[in-house]
Amino acid sequence: MRVLWIVDHLGYGGTIHGAGKHYYNTIPKLIEMGIDVSLSILRCRDQLAPLFEETDIPHIHLNREKFDPRTLWDIIRVIRKGKIELLYVHGYGAANFGRIAGMICAVPVIVHAHDHDQNYPFYQKVADWFLRFLTHGVIPISNSVACASREALVKAVALVAKSGWFHDLGEFSRDRKFWSAPENSTWPLTIGDFPTPQE
Repeated sequence: MRVLWIVDHLGYGGTIHGAGKHYYNTIPKLIEMGIDVSLSILRCRDQLAPLFEETDIPHIHLNREKFDPRTLWDIIRVIRKGKIELLYVHGYGAANFGRIAGMICAVPVIVHAHDHDQNYPFYQKVADWFLRFLTHGVIPISNSVACASREALVKAVALVAKSGWFHDLGEFSRDRKFWSAPENSTWPLTIGDFPTPQE
C-alpha cells in the first residue's frame, strides 16, 4: 500500500514537537513492515529538515504558507505522481487540504487527532463540519480525543480507532531496572504536555 502522510510542520522554532517525534519514530517502522510511506510537509524547509534528511524517510516540503490555496494542487500532484492509495493527515492544514484532495483523487483519508484543542479555532470548526463526510476514519490518541473527534470530525463515519504506538525504550533503557522490565522489552509509551496555543 502506498501511503502519503501529510503534516503541517515538524516543530516550532527549530525544536521538534511530540508529533514530529511520532513521524520520525513511526514511519521507519511502517516502512519495515512493507508499507510504502512518504511524508509531505506543508511548510518551508526549516532547521529540523536535516534531522529527517539523515533518515530513509521519503519526504518533501511543499513550501506553502498556512492558508495558501496552492497547497491543494501541490497535494493532488503528489498523490497522482506517487499513485497514492491512502492519505494519513495530521494537523489542521493537512486535514483540510488533504480531505479535499482525497475527494478529488478518490483516495480515502484517515485523520490523526492529536489533541483536544481547548482553543479550537472557529474557522476549523466550520471546515470540519463541511469536510466531515470526506473523513473515512480517525485515529485519536486518547479516549477524550476520541469523544471530541466523534463530535467534530466523523458525523458520517463509524470508524474511530484508538492509537497505540509501541517504541523501544532506547535512551530510557536505564529505567528498565527501576520498572523491573525485561532487557529486550518494548513498552507502550505515552507523552503529553500542557496545551499551548501555537500558530
